[in-house]
Amino acid sequence: MRLRALVVAAFVGLTTLVAGVSANAAPIPDTVISDQFQVRAQGVSAATICTINLRAQWPSDTQNVRISFQGRTNCGLPVIMTGQATLYSETRQVEQAAPRFGFAYLYQGVSSATHSPVTRGAEQILGYTTTLIAPQGQVWRQAPRQCTGLNTPVLNCSFDRTFLV
Repeated sequence: MRLRALVVAAFVGLTTLVAGVSANAAPIPDTVISDQFQVRAQGVSAATICTINLRAQWPSDTQNVRISFQGRTNCGLPVIMTGQATLYSETRQVEQAAPRFGFAYLYQGVSSATHSPVTRGAEQILGYTTTLIAPQGQVWRQAPRQCTGLNTPVLNCSFDRTFLV
């Protein structure tokens, strides 16, 4: 009888130890994709530098996924800007369009939303379009290939980032 009680106590203790380890295990971090681009406007005596970011994030450990996505533009000086982030399926069908920001003088503009469910393994496309009007007397001198309007005051950029969930 005493031996049986010891075996039961040992089993309960081992079960508690294993359950405790599982309960305290660190969560699996979310998957994040992020791209960053820089544009630069120049005038006679001043320059304006803006950073453009695309970002998507989703849980790494669930079957049906909720994707948080955004497009963000940050500038060192206020510029007239607008922008919108959109999540597309692999066939380029709009799945979710985030609210557009701007057309106003801003230091920062953000367009963000969430979309679910997305099936694990699905290909998605994060799109972000933004238009920037340089401060008075400046023109855009530096921009990535996804932008048009170099050497003018109006810069139009359209970015796409394909990824697998």
